[in-house]
Amino acid sequence: MPSPVRVFISYSHDSPEHKARILALSNRLREEGVDCGIDQYELSPAEGWPTWCNKQIEEADFVLVACTPTYSRRFRKEEEPGRGLGVTFEGHIVTQELYDAQGRNRKFIPVVFSADDLTQIPVTLRGASRFKLDDQYQGLYQLLTGQNPTPKPALGMPRQMPVHDPLPVRETPTPAPPRPAVSFAPVERDPRRVFLCHAKADSVKVREMYQRLRSDGVSPWLDEEELVPGQNWEEEIGKAVRSSSAVMVFLSKASVASSRFVHKEINLALDVADSEPRGAIFVIPARFENCDVPERIRHLHWVDLFQARGYEKLLKPLRLDGIIGAKEGHSLLTNPKDGMKYVWVPPGRFMMGASEGDAEARDNERPAHEVELSHGFWLGQTPVTVAAYERYREETGAPELPKEDKYGRALNTAAGDPSLPVVAVTWYEAAAYCKWAGGRLPSEAEWECAARAGNPNARYGVIDEIAWYGDNSGNTRIDSAAVWAKDPDADRYHKTLKANGNGPKSVGLLEPNAWGLCDVLGNVWEWTADYFDEAYYQRREGRDPKGPAKGSTRALRGGSWSADPSIVRASGREGIVPGFRGLNVGFRCLWEKGFP
Repeated sequence: MPSPVRVFISYSHDSPEHKARILALSNRLREEGVDCGIDQYELSPAEGWPTWCNKQIEEADFVLVACTPTYSRRFRKEEEPGRGLGVTFEGHIVTQELYDAQGRNRKFIPVVFSADDLTQIPVTLRGASRFKLDDQYQGLYQLLTGQNPTPKPALGMPRQMPVHDPLPVRETPTPAPPRPAVSFAPVERDPRRVFLCHAKADSVKVREMYQRLRSDGVSPWLDEEELVPGQNWEEEIGKAVRSSSAVMVFLSKASVASSRFVHKEINLALDVADSEPRGAIFVIPARFENCDVPERIRHLHWVDLFQARGYEKLLKPLRLDGIIGAKEGHSLLTNPKDGMKYVWVPPGRFMMGASEGDAEARDNERPAHEVELSHGFWLGQTPVTVAAYERYREETGAPELPKEDKYGRALNTAAGDPSLPVVAVTWYEAAAYCKWAGGRLPSEAEWECAARAGNPNARYGVIDEIAWYGDNSGNTRIDSAAVWAKDPDADRYHKTLKANGNGPKSVGLLEPNAWGLCDVLGNVWEWTADYFDEAYYQRREGRDPKGPAKGSTRALRGGSWSADPSIVRASGREGIVPGFRGLNVGFRCLWEKGFP
């Protein structure tokens, strides 16, 4: 007799009622021949709960992830310190297994007891089959036990057709000419155009979105504005999609219920997008309310516009792709080696060092002096991400970076978000990566010129709109300068930040500077190529400065998620030994000539 399928249920202890639902589910599965396990069957495992949980997940054939708001919060490590550690630990294991499997998943199955909790499914599991247990239990049971409800019949033999003589020509009716397949002539892509795909029922909301996107520098394509009476609808939609850099699919309960909307406009837009080179057009689902997502785009990460900062999240991929966030004339390239996007920084003159009237400037930023860069260059739009660094490691066999800092904060791949900036990387590792990617680290002068983007002020915008720093990078806002002033001990300061949930943030979430560079200030300190000298500016090197000829430390710029606001300025600079691994230190690369 074959061994019964083994199942483990990962869930949060939301309430006694929720624990009872989980117990009832597990009992039912066991009664029906599924070897299901939950913590409620154990009093106190001898090996301890973490080891027990890890073993259950490793040995299970399937893991049911019972999604609720509490589970989702703990999975994302956003719970109050000391609470929900079991789910947080299990979330680490789930994320790591999915990462090791390169995203392929048959093991982890999201389940909910209410349709309202479908939005609580973790991002890493949204592409998996999910089950609403009040009416989809049978489907879940069939999946767990391998019982396909629609068995495939055996393949039969081809049927021999009789041979007929052709009918006389005079008896053959003249067929109507076949309707030609819709084809689209080549069109030039507009780097700022975004196609808005929507149902008629959402016209009012989409028109508001249209106006808002226009005000943010996007060139949205809306059928009500662009279609002219008498035009071929399918041809014009196809042209519009092909000339766009992105397709936004707006969803609501009404739009999803509209078969015409789902089967016509979405499918036509996606057919055209699929026919383009990979990555040429990307599709962004956006929900106006809690509703199902059509099967064809369910594998894509969607944006919930009804949630806090939903619109800001909608703009994130547009910023990263250069559709918005830069002045006219801004250029953007993608490095085929690491997949990172690079922004053009033009040659010219700027004032390097302390900005006029900047009371927070330090002595090592003075005197301010004019610098000329005789060459333009391409600079990473964001700091190098975890995803890009892993691409480098896979190709070169470079060592893995630390997964945890001494305060217990998950770092790099262990943090579960490939869009985070890579951290705890030495200067040597950063330089080696940039060489592999075809470039190098920027000099201090190149970095500051790019950071300022023509702005002479200490910051290129309101600090909370452009930078993650000590005050705003945690679960709740704090006064990081006051915390440090009260107890200027680095170790205790970082423990306070850890307890508040402060840490690195996904790149590109905040406003870019005028040249389209994101996270130049805050998020992570950035290595530069130069040696560091406190008195270097006294030399007032004016043309293409390369920094001191020698030294024992390397220059860092930009401040970080843990810094107080006085540090997060365009002229701020620090020096540290090149072998240092900082939990708040990353880098971005420079390319001088562009990519082949």
